Amino acid sequence: MIGFMARADQADSEHIDLEPARQREILQMDEDLSRMNHFEVLRLPPGASPAEVKQAYYDASLKYHPDRFFQKSLGSFAPRIERIFKRLTEASIALSDPKKRREYQRLHPELPKPPPPQPEVYHPPDTVRATERRARLAKHPYLARAPRAGELMSRARKLRSEGEYEEAIRDLQAAARSAPQDEELRVMLEETRNRQRHERSAQELKRGETAEARGDLGLAAGCYCAAAELDKRSPTAAAKAARVLKALGKDLKLALDLAERAVALQPFSIDYRCLLGEMLADSGMRKEAKVQFEEAAKISPEHPKVKSGLKKARWLF
Repeated sequence: MIGFMARADQADSEHIDLEPARQREILQMDEDLSRMNHFEVLRLPPGASPAEVKQAYYDASLKYHPDRFFQKSLGSFAPRIERIFKRLTEASIALSDPKKRREYQRLHPELPKPPPPQPEVYHPPDTVRATERRARLAKHPYLARAPRAGELMSRARKLRSEGEYEEAIRDLQAAARSAPQDEELRVMLEETRNRQRHERSAQELKRGETAEARGDLGLAAGCYCAAAELDKRSPTAAAKAARVLKALGKDLKLALDLAERAVALQPFSIDYRCLLGEMLADSGMRKEAKVQFEEAAKISPEHPKVKSGLKKARWLF
């Protein structure tokens, strides 16, 4: 507590663009990081589902993503925010993947066990209540008039064009409640969610590149992995995540999967083929590594990486 108060006093002497309550929140979170497990960092109970983990990470990103503080004077709060977001990303990666979660829980037996699932109890339908509920819904402002769905869709299109995806999705979800059978509405909602994921992936990719440029490979790996998870059709995100994980010597199975995804998405990339070949060779899969370098040689036999990889592959045999 004394350390926290000292840091709070130091923060008071800085001229930063953060409200006092926000400063205290960031200071307290940074202070607590070392004592918190992954579930606590994400404000989740033990045993929270992967879907809940992803939602919690997204909610936390709205508060602690460094891009949220763009062009603000942060002083000593900048590295604190980076530390918090880095830890949030690590927790999300560990708890979203079943294998990583099992390993994390194995290494931390002190974590409380989630409560056992409760058996489902069958309740016969109450026709009177169902009728009353339909009557109430019919009077709901979103459902009272069919044109309301059209108005919400129109507003959502405008919001989407302005990059306001969260508000656009809320409007489309409200419209979907009034017109659940509308196929155009369903497609528009899914497309908007995809656009939001694509934009968030691009932001994570850019943050990863910034972190990598200043030598913070841990944060870069987290950002690249988040970008690859958000946009599974991005070969760039997959390849960058694989390359940095390889450099760190961490999560090599995930790194190999990401390198394979990058090649599958962009099979004519020499860099991706050579990266996959190197990782396969390092994993002892020499025959598979040789295949990747041979495929790269078909594209550009004189490329330095290709020649070096082929030489190494032949030497391995």
